[in-house]
Amino acid sequence: MKKSGIAVAVIVLAGGVYVANNILVEKAANELVSYVEHLAHETSSSAHADVQVLGSTVNGNQIEQELAIYVIDNGKRIENPIYITHSAQVGLFGFSVDGKLILAKDKGLAAMFISEVTSFNENINYTLRPTTHSIDLSSKLNIGVIQGKHKETTKIGEMAMAVSGTVEDSVMTFTVDGLNIHDYNGNMFNFGKLTIDQVTTAENHTLDITLSNGSILDPSGSLHFKDIKLLTSTGVGDMSAINYDWTIGSVDVNSATLTLDDFKMGLKGRLEGFDSNKLMDYSNLVSSHRLDEADALFAEILGDGFKFSNIDFYVNDSSIKGGVVLTQRNYQGLPQRQITEAIADAMSVDLDVTLTPQVISRAGIPPKVTNQLMTMDEKNNYHSKIIIANGKVTANGVSLN
Repeated sequence: MKKSGIAVAVIVLAGGVYVANNILVEKAANELVSYVEHLAHETSSSAHADVQVLGSTVNGNQIEQELAIYVIDNGKRIENPIYITHSAQVGLFGFSVDGKLILAKDKGLAAMFISEVTSFNENINYTLRPTTHSIDLSSKLNIGVIQGKHKETTKIGEMAMAVSGTVEDSVMTFTVDGLNIHDYNGNMFNFGKLTIDQVTTAENHTLDITLSNGSILDPSGSLHFKDIKLLTSTGVGDMSAINYDWTIGSVDVNSATLTLDDFKMGLKGRLEGFDSNKLMDYSNLVSSHRLDEADALFAEILGDGFKFSNIDFYVNDSSIKGGVVLTQRNYQGLPQRQITEAIADAMSVDLDVTLTPQVISRAGIPPKVTNQLMTMDEKNNYHSKIIIANGKVTANGVSLN
């Protein structure tokens, strides 16, 4: 082939690649604009926000959108919106989109809020991959100190969030680097670093919340705690099962009526037997303030029954272990008093209770109760087996009805 023919072929190929790139970029840009508009419409159907797309512009691989977010509080839309500019750039052949969100600080609700803080800086960036429907998002927000009208102050540490994955399979991490609140009554609330990790797959959702430490101080006393860890895992399917593993490393309370030193607490267990679709419908009804319908559906969910097994609730060396089962019942149309009676009749409980001498003394449990309803082990800890079945209650075989 002559050199001129090769040159022509290269030019044609390059031209074809250029045209293909432009077509794919334009397609990706228009799809992103349509998706944002669809997302705004879907969000507006919720009970928390009304999102309006004020304008969208596509210029080659550049995208600009103006959004107004109206916060809904108790069913009423707040008049001043939060204005956000969405800017994005589509990569080669539409394989990726790099975007950012910028908060308008000179107008709307944000302008009113910013006037009350010492600083306000946000950084929200994302990379979207249309071919795999995946996203990598990172955001940071620094607010500084909020000064109240009555000399109360709120100091919020840096907030950060990172999200990666798809709708079906994603990982999210959210952190707040401390929170301090001092109100005009002399109360102080101080919290250390908060971390929320969430992993979502088609079969399982896990939520891990940790709080390093905290304290609540008021003129009447103080509460100090550290190492709070709340791990919740939910199996997703036609029926939902929730596993709990919650612990508090240490709790100290000092007040005129109560003193606790270095108390450790925890709760473990598995809750199962709930219809996943009904739980979702119930959440949507509550969020949209359709409370009458939510109450009726809750009665139906309760009527389906549930099982709370592998319960392990402990405070230091005292504990309650066992399980609770609520069998199926129909609570529809019953007044509250009859619902309570029906639940008691449908519930069966099997619990092993262990109480240390310190708890017995602090709770003021009289010897008559410990002698009749409890046994003592070699460590002087008290034990009792609580059984509830068919509306009847026993403790170590002694009827309590």
